[in-house]
This record gives sequence, structure tokens and C-alpha cells, in this order.
Amino acid sequence: MLPLRLSTVITEMNIHQIVNSVFTSNAYILSVEGKDRHVLIDIGDIAPIKQCVQEKCGTVQALFLTHTHYDHIYGIKDLLR
Repeated sequence: MLPLRLSTVITEMNIHQIVNSVFTSNAYILSVEGKDRHVLIDIGDIAPIKQCVQEKCGTVQALFLTHTHYDHIYGIKDLLR
């Protein structure tokens, strides 16, 4: 049996919450300190999301949708433009 090697990488994760105008649902932008790629969790109002990503000089790497209710997905079309 091969020995199990574990390595731990500790970095700082930034979580930015955006309260959307529709039903006051939430969208989140996750980023790792020193990286220019961001992950979105749900997407509502696109303007504050784009502003936050641009301020951090990055790009959206992935989008995770918690479920498909309208208030959690309505910004997808504008994100893809």
C-alpha cells in the first residue's frame, strides 16, 4: 500500500455578498487573495457583480447555482454578454 501524503494549502478566501433588488436574494463572489479569478454563487443583479469583479481586475471562472428560482438566475444572460 502506498503511503498517504496530505498537503495543506492555507490561503485567504474573500467572500463578497451582494443583496439583489429582486426579493432581496443574495449573490456571492468568492475570490482567493492574490488570484484574478472569481467564482459566483447565484447571480441576480449583474451591475454590482461586474463592478466588484472589475475592481478586483479579474474574470469569472465559474458560476454555481443553488437552485433555479428566478431571483437566483436572472443575471445569467447579461453575464454571458
